[in-house]
Amino acid sequence: RELRSQVSAAAAVAASASSTPPRRPAADKALVEVVLELSGIGTSPGLAVENRRLGPTTLPLTVGRRHQTDFHRKVVSQQYLQYLSRDHFRIYESGSGLRLQALTDNPVWRARPGGAPLEMAKGADVDL
Repeated sequence: RELRSQVSAAAAVAASASSTPPRRPAADKALVEVVLELSGIGTSPGLAVENRRLGPTTLPLTVGRRHQTDFHRKVVSQQYLQYLSRDHFRIYESGSGLRLQALTDNPVWRARPGGAPLEMAKGADVDL
C-alpha cells in the first residue's frame, strides 16, 4: 500500500506542484494548456527532466496507461506500472480554476505546498 500511495502521490504532485501555469494562446482564448512533470521514487532513474514531461497539452486531460502508454512505459519504473490505472485522473478547467478528479480505485493524492496531502477516493473532485 505504501508503494502504491507513493506512486499515486507522484502523479498527483506532478499535476499540482510541477504543472506550469495554464497558458492561453492569443488565437484561442478558450484553450488552456498544461505541462505535467513526473518525479519521485516511481520514476525511471536517470531520465532527464524534459523526458519526464507530458505536454504542453490542452484540457481536459485524462492521465493513465490507456492515454499515454509510451510515456508511462518510459517514465514509470516497471515495478510501479501496476499502480497506474488505465484512467488514473483527469485535469480540467472549471469556472473556479483547474480541477483534479480521481478516476481510479487506486490511491490518488493531491499535494500542495503548505497543506497536508489529500487522499482522494474514486470520483472525488478537488481544486488544484
